[in-house]
Amino acid sequence: MRQINNRAWLQQSSIDTLNEFADMTGGKAFYNTNDLASSFKRAADDASSYYVASYYLDKSNNHAGWRQLKVKVDRKDVDVRARKGFFVTNATIHLERTRTSDLSYALTSPIEGTGVPVTVRWLGVSGGGAKKKAEFQLHLTPNAVSIEGIEGQNHLNFDFTLAAFDNSNKKGQPYMTASKTFNAPLAEAQMPTLRANGIGMKNAIELVPGQYTVRMVIRDNVTGKIGSVTAPLTVN
Repeated sequence: MRQINNRAWLQQSSIDTLNEFADMTGGKAFYNTNDLASSFKRAADDASSYYVASYYLDKSNNHAGWRQLKVKVDRKDVDVRARKGFFVTNATIHLERTRTSDLSYALTSPIEGTGVPVTVRWLGVSGGGAKKKAEFQLHLTPNAVSIEGIEGQNHLNFDFTLAAFDNSNKKGQPYMTASKTFNAPLAEAQMPTLRANGIGMKNAIELVPGQYTVRMVIRDNVTGKIGSVTAPLTVN
């Protein structure tokens, strides 16, 4: 009987945990069945229609910790399921504190950052000296980085950094690095093109002949989001 009671307690504890986790995140727990196909279908049906509500983070509260959320609707015959809150870290509040470490980690991480959608295309290699110039074009999709309002004017603020790794160097140290911060106002006339086409940037790096792996990183300094892309390059 003790074993049965312990097993029943453990099962109920697991169900309570599922319910609590689902309730905190605005989801729904499925249990007491081994029919995974039906459970996944019910979950997909449940998530097929929803509302997305958002608001700006209160920056006057600069303490890390739990932020409680509560969603109300002006109807009595509905059941509201929404997440109960979120946890704010020091990195979220003080984005500048992690700026250098964010970029450094993204340059060496084996996983691409997907917070900022970015693509790169090599335009060609030219030059007759010891070093060749490899031109590239970087493209950020519309709304890839935030446009913030500062004193009534639209403003871009993001970092771009790259590292070129020589494939023959077994130590893993970059052959060269480069970085630039884009922190500038935007004219109102630029906004329609920016919203339709995104941001395109052309630049070049100088390398000696060889096989390279070039890692490029974009950091949105408004949100702290990171986007990275790896582009193989052959310099002859």
